[in-house]
Amino acid sequence: MAFLRVVTFLLLSALLIALPVVANQPFKITWVMSDTPPFHIESGKFSSKGICDGLISEIEYHNPDVHFDTLIAPEVRISKMLDDGAPVCFPCMIYREKATSRSQYSIPTTLYPPYVLIIKKSDKTKFESFGSPVKLEQLLQDRKLRLGREVARKYGDLQEMIQTSPAYQNSIASHNSIRSSEAIAELVTKGRVDYAIDYLTTYRYLTLTGHESLAMLPIEEAGDFVTGAIGCSASNPEFSKKALKIINETLKESVLASPAYKEHLSFWMDSFPDYWKYFEKEVLKK
Repeated sequence: MAFLRVVTFLLLSALLIALPVVANQPFKITWVMSDTPPFHIESGKFSSKGICDGLISEIEYHNPDVHFDTLIAPEVRISKMLDDGAPVCFPCMIYREKATSRSQYSIPTTLYPPYVLIIKKSDKTKFESFGSPVKLEQLLQDRKLRLGREVARKYGDLQEMIQTSPAYQNSIASHNSIRSSEAIAELVTKGRVDYAIDYLTTYRYLTLTGHESLAMLPIEEAGDFVTGAIGCSASNPEFSKKALKIINETLKESVLASPAYKEHLSFWMDSFPDYWKYFEKEVLKK
């Protein structure tokens, strides 16, 4: 009996010692990122200088008591993790005012300059009949010009127009999960597809990394800018509520108006007319 009392005491003591450790574990946020420049850049000349890399670096810097880590995964897997309720946040999503079945969203984090066509310089005459800027709805009806796209890519407000078009049904889809924007650029360069649809910042990245044969054409229906946000799993509301409270407070109090974040965005955005005017209206004032 004495032996059992000693064993019980030791076990209870160990449990009591362990409890404060468990209770004091820092809150953890796992960022899920796809290796898709210029949003996240895993390697090369601009390694860790992607648009969303700078965003999460600022959030992490101002939250030393939160444990952060980063998981690099294909976008298809990221979507599944969000759907399955994993305790993760994707920092490169399109902003939505209301939660979707997949994600709850932070306040706006940035503005992405609008979608453009990415083509070969030598192919510009192929697109002259579609106007300047290009009337995308008309182009998407043309079965002779082939669209190249990333298999998991979404196009914001242009999604329905693109996805229901003959061009989409006749497109070539790249399943590349690493540096997928560059994989599409290679398809354009080699003439396997005639055009891709991507952000103007993606075109800037491609021109900075040696794709001199490419050109871009503006799209009439693309609008001014696309608003970005951080999305956390809607199927895990307990985690997402706490994570987004930390994220939103940090964005408002320390990040969005900071010189460091503005300097980071300036590298990608300064060449776009009126960017900071729109940023003030659509991000800071919201």
